[in-house]
Amino acid sequence: RKMVTGAAMAIHVRLLDHALPLPATEWVHDAWLVTLAALTGGVDSLTESLVDYRLHGGNQLGLGGNDPLPRSARRKLQLQSELKQSEMLVERAQALLVSRSAMALVTSRRDHFDVRAGLPASRVRRLPQVLGEMATGNYLRFGRGLLSAAIDLIRS
Repeated sequence: RKMVTGAAMAIHVRLLDHALPLPATEWVHDAWLVTLAALTGGVDSLTESLVDYRLHGGNQLGLGGNDPLPRSARRKLQLQSELKQSEMLVERAQALLVSRSAMALVTSRRDHFDVRAGLPASRVRRLPQVLGEMATGNYLRFGRGLLSAAIDLIRS
């Protein structure tokens, strides 16, 4: 999951060789940077809090809640975005010649979001695909576990 805020991030200049050019769409820059850092070298963290994050009207990202789209439309757009992000990540990982295990992880992520973004409208017809993704552990690895699986089964 993307859990690093750009304002609280320090990167080594060598990461830019892997990360640039930044994707023009889909990815938020800090998530792209930390994901590539994890793929190509590593990420470390401090246990102490050094930033007091404040929400205000000028935040690029925040709590949301003002989107006029229905929940089902937002969910569909989110899954499509996750799939596009995964495709971009696979492409960059191939170019960087990452380890076999890292490549397997990013392709599994792409395949998982390909399944989720393409789930049929019929809840009954979704069941085999959702159960298959649960069996592989992909809902735990790339989502919120049973909650994500339940949402995929219940919501249209």
